[in-house]
Amino acid sequence: MLRKPPVPDRYGCQTDDGIIVLDISSGKYYAVGGAAETPLNGRDFFRDHGIKTVDGLVDNAGLVALEVPPASHSINLTHLLVLLSAILRVVIGRALFGTGALIRATRRLKDRLARFRAAQSDSALISAVRAFRQFRPWVYTAQDRCLFDALILNHYLLRLGFDAAIVIGIRTRPFEAHAWIQIGTLLVDDLPEKVKTFTPIVVV
Repeated sequence: MLRKPPVPDRYGCQTDDGIIVLDISSGKYYAVGGAAETPLNGRDFFRDHGIKTVDGLVDNAGLVALEVPPASHSINLTHLLVLLSAILRVVIGRALFGTGALIRATRRLKDRLARFRAAQSDSALISAVRAFRQFRPWVYTAQDRCLFDALILNHYLLRLGFDAAIVIGIRTRPFEAHAWIQIGTLLVDDLPEKVKTFTPIVVV
């Protein structure tokens, strides 16, 4: 018996230059027409083509950056072990199954851990992010690899009990994509002035 092919995991958003679609499985972006050619009702276009949107899931208006004091010389073994686990999961998962499958697995992990999540203090978050920044340069470089870094940081924070979300945004003229981590309107490892120049297309 033949199985149906999987439904494409596609996300879209409306920009001043038309509709942009991201196919998670292939990691490719597509532009649908120019501003003048874009269907007037973008919502209908997304619905008719089975394209997911992030309307209402993220708000870039009131973003603030998490302020993290300089790292101390003390080592939190729990943070280090969770970070190493996150790195292994992302590296192996992406190599074996691809980025699209890894993002879907991250969504399932977040849903599974939600029932066990307890309120976390600001000091606990600062401590976790400080440790992440302290250990990361010794394990890998995040330069020009924002999605890879965001996947690791998100998995790390989820495992520590924080309700973190990966946001992938795009901008045009010239086209550029960027990924970052938010907890509500709190930017964990990015700056509002940079993030606000991108239109969110995926939230995990």
